[in-house]
Amino acid sequence: MNKPVYTRHEAIAKYVRQAILDGRTITSIVDSANAKYELAPPTYRTFVRIYKKDIVEAQDELKGGIGRMVMDRAKESDKILELLARSRGDFNPIDKVAMAEVDGDDLDEDSAVKDLMRLLGKDVEDDDGETS
Repeated sequence: MNKPVYTRHEAIAKYVRQAILDGRTITSIVDSANAKYELAPPTYRTFVRIYKKDIVEAQDELKGGIGRMVMDRAKESDKILELLARSRGDFNPIDKVAMAEVDGDDLDEDSAVKDLMRLLGKDVEDDDGETS
């Protein structure tokens, strides 16, 4: 006795895609497809193997639609946009960076370090080679 060979059928693939877009679980889809279609693979493993591409594409479409909806709603509300920025963009409203423009002559890149070293009582070499 030969084992039956199950292949992909477009009607079942269409059913799988729509069921996923409707938010149903894979287990539920397999069970209902078996009740509805005589040619549907009876086991979960075989069903998923044959219709994996359809399942993945439909899940991707569903997640993309949800993501677009979330982003559209976030743009409508400052609070939602802030929550999204906190969760996805590492935004923290408490962290603030103050930027100041300084002229080139007034900027001594390591003067703050040297000042700190002096305050700690350490010997610091100036730009002209003298130790203070």
